[in-house]
Amino acid sequence: MNDKLQRGYVKDANIYEDRASFQSKELLDNRFILEQLYSLLSIVRKKEDTFVFTYCGGKADDELDVQLKAMENKTAEEIFPLHIAARLNEYLAAGFEGKRVEFESLYLDRYFFTIIHPVIKEGEITEVIVTSQDITKRKHGEREESEKTKLYFSVFHEASDGMSFFNNEGVHFDVNKALCEIFGRTKEKVQQKLISFFTYNKDWIKELNRKGEVKGEYVIEHSNGSARIIEYVAKANLLPGKHLAIHRDITNRKTLEDRLMQAEKLKVVGEMAAGVAHELRNPMTSLKGFLQLMRYEKETNPHYIDITLSELQRMEEIITDFMTLAKPAISEKEANNLVEILREAIDVLQPEASLRNVTVQSHLGEDCWIECTRNQMKQVFINLIKNGMDAMEDGGCITLTAKKEKGDIVIQVEDEGCGMNEETLQRIGEPFYTTKAKGTGLGLMVTYKIVNDHNGKIEVDSEEGKGTVFRLLFPLG
Repeated sequence: MNDKLQRGYVKDANIYEDRASFQSKELLDNRFILEQLYSLLSIVRKKEDTFVFTYCGGKADDELDVQLKAMENKTAEEIFPLHIAARLNEYLAAGFEGKRVEFESLYLDRYFFTIIHPVIKEGEITEVIVTSQDITKRKHGEREESEKTKLYFSVFHEASDGMSFFNNEGVHFDVNKALCEIFGRTKEKVQQKLISFFTYNKDWIKELNRKGEVKGEYVIEHSNGSARIIEYVAKANLLPGKHLAIHRDITNRKTLEDRLMQAEKLKVVGEMAAGVAHELRNPMTSLKGFLQLMRYEKETNPHYIDITLSELQRMEEIITDFMTLAKPAISEKEANNLVEILREAIDVLQPEASLRNVTVQSHLGEDCWIECTRNQMKQVFINLIKNGMDAMEDGGCITLTAKKEKGDIVIQVEDEGCGMNEETLQRIGEPFYTTKAKGTGLGLMVTYKIVNDHNGKIEVDSEEGKGTVFRLLFPLG
């Protein structure tokens, strides 16, 4: 017998007592339609104690069609191996008792889902109709999905990172050994803890399904009593309806980062203290010298007083910049139009620009509103425009632009000055780093801090001998 037939089988059936059936006339009228719907269509009649396939057809390919034609007017024992025929006869008998039977089978290396319907004529069951649908592709897909699932879970349990699978209700139905070690607890305890540490809700799940990935942190108490900081990445639908979370203990990394940050703060404080001392020493030396001269002169020299006052003012500016950098004045933010503030800054600097042979051109366009501290923002614009003037010793043009671009408000300050080299660009904004003869280096650092406090950022493009462009970007709204 054909090897393919020998490999066949018939699974246990679902048998229903609802007596769902075809009427004889319905069968005759719909046989053509049924043949187009089903891969196999057979009519079986009972002759004494045997079941005979009186008709076999369906939407079959060549190999199956040949087999179907060979089945007509034969019994199950004449068509199938005995183990299949015995089970099939059992189901056909149930059909002739008026029951509907459903089962899966393997036939000619193909999987079928089969239903046996009784056919009633004048109240009597005269025959049964057997309809089979080819489900081979679906079964192969299920097998591939099953193999994929086995592979996922194999990797899952052997991974060195902590992992957990959870569903759309936020229930972690499986956790791996590595995650249990991170918590220092049993699998069941970890599953319970995760429910409280992860604030899963419908909105969180919706966000995960929409984005495909969500990251975050949470803190646990290890079984030894220590607090541990856990970083997680959740990935949606790694398997259908099943999401994966990868957990890492980052406590040591966080501790190291905190220490490095503290060391960096101390370094900056040391640099700033040294810078302030250095900057104050020069005017203090001048003050000391002129006071000594004034001590021995009979009449006060007005020129000495002017120089003394000038040096005192310089010391005041250094201290003011330092204090602004260390702790800016507390000011409430409110809605302001940056275009309007920029015009005010231009008006303030216009007399100085004229004296220094500098032309200020503006292309300000539409209004640009953000939440900001007005005076601080004006100081930013004044600092950048003054820097542009200082860079053009022989005069030139400063171009100011305000526009909206890709969800940001962009303020651009462009000069035609000496420009900066790569080293200067890398150090721009550092405390007390300046290329000016009389600069403190704090002005740009204050500018950067104010912009950062307003959720903005600064981009700088410069080329030696061609000038510099500062771009301030603030989020709209």
